[in-house]
Amino acid sequence: MTIDKNSFVPLYHQLFEEIKKQITKGKLKPGDAVPSESKLITKYNISRGTVRQAMQKLEVESLIEKYPGRGTFISQPNSDGKKQKTKPIKIKPIEVQSIFSQIIQSTTKTPSFRIIESSKQKADARTASMMKIDDKTELFLLERSLSLDSEIWGIEKSYYLEEVNKDFDKIDLLDTVYEQYKKISDHNLILTKFIIEIITADNVLASQFKIEEGVPLIHMIRLSYLENNYPFELSFGTYRADRLRINTAVGFANDESKFSIKALKDFR
Repeated sequence: MTIDKNSFVPLYHQLFEEIKKQITKGKLKPGDAVPSESKLITKYNISRGTVRQAMQKLEVESLIEKYPGRGTFISQPNSDGKKQKTKPIKIKPIEVQSIFSQIIQSTTKTPSFRIIESSKQKADARTASMMKIDDKTELFLLERSLSLDSEIWGIEKSYYLEEVNKDFDKIDLLDTVYEQYKKISDHNLILTKFIIEIITADNVLASQFKIEEGVPLIHMIRLSYLENNYPFELSFGTYRADRLRINTAVGFANDESKFSIKALKDFR
């Protein structure tokens, strides 16, 4: 098999299916070593990130087992013929609301969305690296602003992979995306990572938000994953720091960590 780089199917998923087929047909048997990253990169002319994402999916489905210092091997079947998991993988769906949704629910002001851009484009080097995808993967870009009583409180630029994008024809882009996607798909969101910075508005952001230069803003990079370790969304968001407050809690039992962003009392 060759990897079809013109296909809409992500490259890592094509590699996953190829290795899975070799396991099913017995070309790769329980206990066999999985070809090294370097061999797969050379054989299929793909990136290291693509190979690692395929390996991650194979491990989630218990088709391979990783042994530190030894390598990666095809899983052994258990007594009922099914593949044996090395470790139980606990998948706990999280109740999730988008940042925009949290802001809206924390205020009595009237919300409205404006679509700045919605288009398909190839991943650039930064986006591909952060999402661990091939830099030729096609993404859906959605850039929107949120206004409350006609005042812009947030602007988000989000990237989605093809698996997510295929359901977007059923989603109202002038509304919150997370909640709609959860209702129409069989997927659960299990992890979201945040990078948060406080910045000040330069002339470009001041023009977008219709504020003076130097006003404080929250800049947030958010990467969310579905239950199969599939990246759901990479989002670059900028929000009014003089209007909002971030609340966090870290739980050391029962996965009780929480994150929320709400309107300040003076601006509800």
